Amino acid sequence: SSDLGGDSLVMCWAAATTMLVGQVAMKGMQIYQRNKAMAQQAQSQATDNIFEMNNSLMNYEQERQDAYDEAVNSIMKTQQNALQLNSQVEAAVAEDFVGGGRTADQITRSSYADTARNIASIQDNYKRKSNEIDLNKYAVTKSTARTNSALAKSAKPNRWADMLELGSTAFSAYQTAQDIKLKRDTGGKY
Repeated sequence: SSDLGGDSLVMCWAAATTMLVGQVAMKGMQIYQRNKAMAQQAQSQATDNIFEMNNSLMNYEQERQDAYDEAVNSIMKTQQNALQLNSQVEAAVAEDFVGGGRTADQITRSSYADTARNIASIQDNYKRKSNEIDLNKYAVTKSTARTNSALAKSAKPNRWADMLELGSTAFSAYQTAQDIKLKRDTGGKY
């Protein structure tokens, strides 16, 4: 009868050990799968962020090209209008100031200066727009890099937390095995 009790005790401990190892292994797989899913989600989000950034950069370059085209068209129209206006000014000055003189020269120079100022204004507006686009591109690039860096950090497994979780599972399984042993030893009274 004593051999039967010893065999029973060995079987009980074998079952408890198997249960302990099984629970810890299952928890380990859960942790592994959770960490793997977090890493895949972070990688997917980072890829999406880069795709969005690239689209934004292309849109900014298209905006720059549109601004350049608009500036060139405005300059051409300004020059064309200036040619007509300046020739009319020169014709009027020639009629009124047959001999020329300082007043005639000032009127003519003023007409040409207006054209130069208008063209300079168009060029300055384009430069400002281009600088704004450069700053926006820089901001989008930095923002995406910061976001992806934070994603990478958040997707990194917390080894200490994972080990504590495994330890807690092992301790819980050990406690369950101890409870089973106590119930067997006392005949289910506790």
